Amino acid sequence: MEPFLLPEGIITQDNLETASGLDAALVFGGDGTIHRYLAELHRHGLPVLVVPVGSGNDFARSLGLRNRETALRAWRRFCAGGNNVREIDLGVISGLTSTGLTDTKSVNTGLTNAGQIDAKAVNTGSLEIGPLNTGPIHEDGPQTFFCCVAGVGLDAGANARANRMPSWFRSTAGYLLAGVRELWSFKPLEFRLTTEAGGLSRTAFFAAVGNARSYGGGMKVVPGAQLDDGLLDVCLVGKMSKLKILFCLPTIFFGAHTSIRGIEYFQARRVRIETARPLALYADGELAGQTPLEISLIRRGLKVIVPA
Repeated sequence: MEPFLLPEGIITQDNLETASGLDAALVFGGDGTIHRYLAELHRHGLPVLVVPVGSGNDFARSLGLRNRETALRAWRRFCAGGNNVREIDLGVISGLTSTGLTDTKSVNTGLTNAGQIDAKAVNTGSLEIGPLNTGPIHEDGPQTFFCCVAGVGLDAGANARANRMPSWFRSTAGYLLAGVRELWSFKPLEFRLTTEAGGLSRTAFFAAVGNARSYGGGMKVVPGAQLDDGLLDVCLVGKMSKLKILFCLPTIFFGAHTSIRGIEYFQARRVRIETARPLALYADGELAGQTPLEISLIRRGLKVIVPA
């Protein structure tokens, strides 16, 4: 931390509840660490610099902060009056109190070959699962912010396994090994995803909803995601043989999995996720709720210090 002690006036504290008079925040850690401060950073409107010293560091990488040296240069530029603060979207997870699925038939989703929901192609009057209302979300449970990716199903189970591993191992092959181990015990089940354009119901292994592209130390599960486009990128991995999933896993590191048959990819402003039984949701590597739930965005909800 010592190289970052410039200029004078650095205050060290574990929370930002009393953030009056502060100009910026430094967070040393990975995705899980920044996750714990998102609500306070958003509430106070503080620019934050993420110094990537965690096990995953996917959020820092998405901002161009690949190591401590890059973060230090960004910090020095900020302190010198540089214009290197960026406003990005912030994911919001809203808990719901409805329970499970009532109708799990497949529906016409209006998905294009490119994997995006084509609002013009969707005849919402014929959808068995109607679109979400365009008004504000009326959540029944707690709200949680996230910055990277939220996952339900197989990937959430793998995340839980990885969190029980030593941090040094998670930063190498830990997340991948956890995914392989979880695969053998996980059984696909019915997912229902509903967006503002329509909905789909599938037997699936997992659904990932991203504001940033990657999780798990570089797995580009939603490779088209951008931090400031006002859209969530959604990847749904449907029912297929476990052997096929095993062969698909390495392709996620390159974002090449989205063209594989059985994997659906699209964008939405809001997405509701319901499952045949309650499943845990992990976001930014941390337990963040359980289904049923709804995920949305706050446009430009977080200020971040970036290299340029």
